[in-house]
Amino acid sequence: MPSFSSLVLSLVLSLSAADVGVAPTSPNNLSVSVVGTTPESFGAATPFILVARVKVQEGKKAEYLRAAAVADRGGMIAEPGMLHHTFDELDGEAFDFCWSEVYANDTALFAHLANPVVGEYLA
Repeated sequence: MPSFSSLVLSLVLSLSAADVGVAPTSPNNLSVSVVGTTPESFGAATPFILVARVKVQEGKKAEYLRAAAVADRGGMIAEPGMLHHTFDELDGEAFDFCWSEVYANDTALFAHLANPVVGEYLA
């Protein structure tokens, strides 16, 4: 069974420019080949980035920010496998907030998802 990170990477790598709405001649459509970056090179011990965008219900921003602050602090204190994370406010058009998290490996993500404060945040 493939690891979570290799599954995510495989999904990302399988997207074409047409799938994400980027014109083939767009400067955003970069073609890069780096040794060791094939999906087969990744496994459960590979560090990876998780990006989660959030749209908050109308009138719930203050409540959401309180819940996000608790989850943020709980993650920082209890999760050594989360190597880096940011929480950014977006323009609110499509999404309101974005979490960007770097995990050491699959075990670190599973520890994050098992963290009680994260469970409370996701509830």
